[in-house]
Amino acid sequence: MHENHFRESLFASTSIKPFATRLNSLRLDFLEVLRTLGDTNLHILHRSRAVSRLDDLESQAATLLEDFLKTAPSEDPTGKFGDFKLRLESFLAEFAAQRGLD
Repeated sequence: MHENHFRESLFASTSIKPFATRLNSLRLDFLEVLRTLGDTNLHILHRSRAVSRLDDLESQAATLLEDFLKTAPSEDPTGKFGDFKLRLESFLAEFAAQRGLD
């Protein structure tokens, strides 16, 4: 889905579901990039592309968190929005951890 269209659909929703769907998609892409980077026979050009893709995914995850914070309700009696915010922040921390391994 085109990124701008996706963002518009997020703002139209009061549910976590579209955010969770996008987070799952980003996580799968993240794992695929890590798998690529783990290949010891990886050509330098492919490694460079994978690192660029990792940067792009990190940017998308940060934007997803910003968008989520803009749409999350001020009160969260069930705690589901707070829990999801922690999942997003944890996912962003995985990027920093990966950078520490490079």
